[in-house]
Amino acid sequence: MAEVSQPLGTLPLEFTNNQWNYIRSDSIALLGSHVNVTSMTITEKRKSLDGAQIYVRSPISSDGNESKFVKGILLNESSNTIKIQDESISDKDLFLNNAPTNHILYLEELPKTKFYVNFTYDALHDEILYVSYLRYDLNWITRYELNLYDDTSVLTAIAKIRNDGELAVSIGRAEIIGGDINLKIPISVRQTLSNHAEAPENLKSPRLAL
Repeated sequence: MAEVSQPLGTLPLEFTNNQWNYIRSDSIALLGSHVNVTSMTITEKRKSLDGAQIYVRSPISSDGNESKFVKGILLNESSNTIKIQDESISDKDLFLNNAPTNHILYLEELPKTKFYVNFTYDALHDEILYVSYLRYDLNWITRYELNLYDDTSVLTAIAKIRNDGELAVSIGRAEIIGGDINLKIPISVRQTLSNHAEAPENLKSPRLAL
């Protein structure tokens, strides 16, 4: 696990679904010497497919015959309501409700879910702010090298950091902390995450601070 601290960029902060799966949302915090965070919101967004051009299996196709697909418009993604456009079936608009998902062919890549984090805060206009959060996709292991000399010895510890995430990470400074770590989530952070489970008072785990 790693505690990542990076300069605050343009708000809202954007994370892909895969990135979000490796982040402890209850650990996200805005840090600064003179910052007063008044609120933090987390929003999940995904582009709707309503109105998308698709192909759907023709309702006159049977399981025993060769499947035929016709053009259509997906009117409602939730109920898979489709308007069929095929004059060989009818010269009028036909509507298909609750079409099975495996009967639909999409002409474009399905939209992916993204998560957005936003803050409202008061701070000095020239203050550099940082965003901090815990990530599970950065892991580390240590190895030790003992050099023995005639009258002295030198023990060297080397840490290898492994990035299992989808994006490259540039580490400016790293601090390895071993043993049991008491991680306290700020009360202000817990109070603003009303739609998430309350964070535990303590988390005992090795931590890497970046």
